[in-house]
Amino acid sequence: MKLKGINCSHSITYYDNILWYKQQQGALKLLGYLNGKFLNLEDSVKGKISFDGEGNKHSSFTISDLTLNDSGVYFCAVRESDTFSPSFTCCFPSDRKSVIHLQVESGTVSWESLLGHFRTTSPEISFIFCSSQHMSQANSSSVLQ
Repeated sequence: MKLKGINCSHSITYYDNILWYKQQQGALKLLGYLNGKFLNLEDSVKGKISFDGEGNKHSSFTISDLTLNDSGVYFCAVRESDTFSPSFTCCFPSDRKSVIHLQVESGTVSWESLLGHFRTTSPEISFIFCSSQHMSQANSSSVLQ
């Protein structure tokens, strides 16, 4: 059995990478990404997962030979080209509802603390995740519909 057609799209200028993650045991596991039209899959999912599209617009992903181990929550993420911001990522499900503006001055942000904060202050938001190796002066805005 094959699961086909999990879709992700965006229209954020200069964001030409779409990344796919699976939430596993409280962490996000990178499955792979599209950089423009270039596909890069993690070794652990080659032959099991595929996706296509254009990183600056949209992506859809397929899981082959479904098993119970494939159950989970999957996320797409978009990222700027490495020319602009090499390590800043924001993730969101493809069904977006609200606008989030996030500015991180310094320090470290965990996805657990962000999710807890937004669930308390904005219960209509299902998930947002941001991470960076260099969070100082990182700015982002992502749209959750």
